[in-house]
Amino acid sequence: MMKNRIFLLLLISFSFLGNVSRAQCPMVLYSYGASVTCSSGEVSMSIMVCPNSTPPTSSVVLDHVEWNFGDGSPIVSTTSLGLTHTYSTSNIFHVVAEAFFTVDGVPCSTIAKQVTSGVMVPNPSGAYLSPLASSMNVFCENAGWTSNNYLTVHVLLFNVSLFMDYTAPLTSSTPITFKGELVGTAPGVPANYTFTLDGSTPVAAAGAVSGTGVFTINTSPTPIALPIGQHIAELTVTDRNTTTCPITQTLVFDVLPTEKEPCAYCFTFRPEPGKRYWASAWVKQDVTQVISYPNVAPNAISLDLTFVGSATTFSLYPSGDIIDGWQRIAGEFTVPGSATEINIKLANATGSVTYFDDIRVHPFNANMKSFVNDPDTFWLTAELDDNNYATFYEYDKEGKLIRIKKETSRGIVTTKENRSSNPKTN
Repeated sequence: MMKNRIFLLLLISFSFLGNVSRAQCPMVLYSYGASVTCSSGEVSMSIMVCPNSTPPTSSVVLDHVEWNFGDGSPIVSTTSLGLTHTYSTSNIFHVVAEAFFTVDGVPCSTIAKQVTSGVMVPNPSGAYLSPLASSMNVFCENAGWTSNNYLTVHVLLFNVSLFMDYTAPLTSSTPITFKGELVGTAPGVPANYTFTLDGSTPVAAAGAVSGTGVFTINTSPTPIALPIGQHIAELTVTDRNTTTCPITQTLVFDVLPTEKEPCAYCFTFRPEPGKRYWASAWVKQDVTQVISYPNVAPNAISLDLTFVGSATTFSLYPSGDIIDGWQRIAGEFTVPGSATEINIKLANATGSVTYFDDIRVHPFNANMKSFVNDPDTFWLTAELDDNNYATFYEYDKEGKLIRIKKETSRGIVTTKENRSSNPKTN
């Protein structure tokens, strides 16, 4: 999540201990750069000594700084001039920073104070501070300070996704159920949502959800059947603790005309009942190095094939070596004689983030090749063979082929490499 940092400068003036006078205890600028708006809650804090606050003959040593973040966390003591603290909830926090110095061998301390007058100006980076060292003295001498140091932090506790549940092809007679999913919300923390379809006014649906997981949006009265054309669905979710930080997901999709044939969008490839076919894909997980990805049900990665009109199912699992982080799923299946539709599901029951790529289905006795082109230059960058193994083509800046690499069961190997250059002249 991108962090928007807002920098404010606060002035610290000092009380004194023992016989040390106020003039001898240096004044200190206190700054914090906070991701205070719709963020992860991370706040950076630091201090610096005013250049005109210490007499030249005095010996001033910073002993330590004690930070009270106002959120119930323990007080933190540092000998450095800065630190970072992360707030876990949204709130207005009373932040106290107390600096301890030794001036000419005598201790003194002070509590941070916040500016109340308009002496600060924004610099080009957007932070609020005095732009020149010469004007820093004017800033330090400003009398508009208060000890009420309050920091407002809005912490996002979740992310959201929007998807549709329907049976393909998506036509004007297809009922659609829209669903959302919250990720990262602390259990028991409710969130409100609104759902619009094609900018509907009033909203098509609204409600509240608690905790993480999938929730159904349009439960009443029935799933939606939409007219032919392009449609836009929009889901906005707002944490009740952070009402100023909504998260919106948009889904753009097309509803196609209804055709008489059951597979009008399958073009020339239409699986036939009783025939054998071959399915393959590649899978990758964000896990530490393993020999194989999970391939034993029920906690496995799989490519599942089910059929309308038949209870027969096929599940294919990862096998073979992991090549550059990817492992192949491949196997044959036979379409049941009573089947009218085939459904392919990419299943992940492991709980880890999983990626699927290069999903293909073709007749068992057929040959198939797939090609990948660069979207900008249209150069051929990869070619997938009958076994779904890739050949990669690499080019120089002038578009000359310089390297060919082949994906094999033992890894990726370079099969051809050549370099060329223009002749040199004196």
